[in-house]
Amino acid sequence: MHDTLARFALLLFIGIVAQADEHGFAKDGKSRFVIATPAKPMPEEVMAANWLATTLKQVIEADFAINTEDTKDLPDNNVVGR
Repeated sequence: MHDTLARFALLLFIGIVAQADEHGFAKDGKSRFVIATPAKPMPEEVMAANWLATTLKQVIEADFAINTEDTKDLPDNNVVGR
């Protein structure tokens, strides 16, 4: 399960980086997207979400918030989640 999640995140990351400017993932160092984890994430999921946020920050130069899927008013723009 975790290996599949990691592969999915990597493929998603590659796609995001390739199309970041075209789709407006970020502007002025902020992203309109969030990384959504399960309501009660396992330690591996927390680590993966943090890794993804850090890597996206390095590549796209924008901050990506990490929220749980049960967060009130969670935007529809999820990088990973729901």
